[in-house]
Amino acid sequence: MSRLLASHRAGSVFGIEVRIMYILYVFMGVVFLTRAGGADARGLTLLLTSIAMFPLFVFLHEMGHSLVALKEGLRVEAILLHPLGGLAKLRGMVPGPLADIMITLAGPCVNFLLAGLFFLPMLLLGGVDPIHAFRQPGSLLGSIAALGFMYNMGLGLFNLLPIFPMDGGRVATAVAVMTLGIERGVKAMGKIALVGVGLLAAVGIWLMATGSFHHGAALVLIASFLYTTGQQELQARMYASNYAALDKAPWRDDYSYGSVDWEARAARKPGWLEKIKFNWRAKREMKEQAANKAMQEKVDAILLKVHEQGIASLSGEERRILNLASSKARENR
Repeated sequence: MSRLLASHRAGSVFGIEVRIMYILYVFMGVVFLTRAGGADARGLTLLLTSIAMFPLFVFLHEMGHSLVALKEGLRVEAILLHPLGGLAKLRGMVPGPLADIMITLAGPCVNFLLAGLFFLPMLLLGGVDPIHAFRQPGSLLGSIAALGFMYNMGLGLFNLLPIFPMDGGRVATAVAVMTLGIERGVKAMGKIALVGVGLLAAVGIWLMATGSFHHGAALVLIASFLYTTGQQELQARMYASNYAALDKAPWRDDYSYGSVDWEARAARKPGWLEKIKFNWRAKREMKEQAANKAMQEKVDAILLKVHEQGIASLSGEERRILNLASSKARENR
């Protein structure tokens, strides 16, 4: 079992090591053996092509993440391909939520671009029904183009589901962090991920009960994988961000997680995403300071009125402002 969970080096691209888990070959072999029975030469060709397409398109998806991550100054240790998809192992500090969004969306964008490249050949060559590409008559190349379109659209759309650690979940987490802060944002996404995983598992169980056992079992397996990896990574991100908050270095970023080379981070020139993030934070702080100043002026005027006329002279709105200021003061203690 340990050998199946191990991986081997398949090469490198742009200095990024590409590794394939041995169990992926077992998975591909099982798919071929269960679907090859009674197929003609055309069917076997389509089957082999579709089996080869899956790891190829997953690899290109992960390369999209990796190239943008390199642009943002992160180190990409390897791309790992496994039966449920792929994983780009990144090391370093994500400059911030905006950079995280850019890195995350790069993967689905690659798939949508590839789907667009397959779309016109699919129409011109007669592969107009990608869902039934194996059974439809007509051009072999048209059916292959239809499979390429279907696989890439499926990968792109499925990865955008707002379930952490999928790409959609990562984007939603970054948005939640920008609006709610790290602790509240990560906790909120953890709850949303649990709901999403539960829905996926429920759909899988329903498919198994209605006759589509293989598709249902695959969804249940994917839901289990997402639950395990997602909850672990969310907890790790929460812990790492809280730990980083203890560091008082001027280049510390409270969105960082994972191993951080502080000296390299301090020496690296800020990228355009970091500049956008800095300006966004500066404007947010200025708005907060202006709002706090306006609130303080209102509170001072109300307190002066109380001193001169007594508390009974306050209107309902003035009492609400005092209660709000009191609540904020207690939260900041």
